[in-house]
Amino acid sequence: METPICSIESLFEKVESYSKTTYELSKLKLLETITIVVTSMLPRLGVIFVMSLFALVLNIGIALYLGEVLGKL
Repeated sequence: METPICSIESLFEKVESYSKTTYELSKLKLLETITIVVTSMLPRLGVIFVMSLFALVLNIGIALYLGEVLGKL
């Protein structure tokens, strides 16, 4: 049978190992959450950017056309 001091040391080693594992697991869960959020936002931001650029070019084209039709650029 182990002495009480050895069993306490063993207990502290297990607690230390558990806390390190828990810390690593929480870091990985946070990284997974951040990855999911970023990867879901990137395509949406890309679509919004393309649509905004299209709207800008369309508005400039309409403005130039109306200026030509009205004779006032």
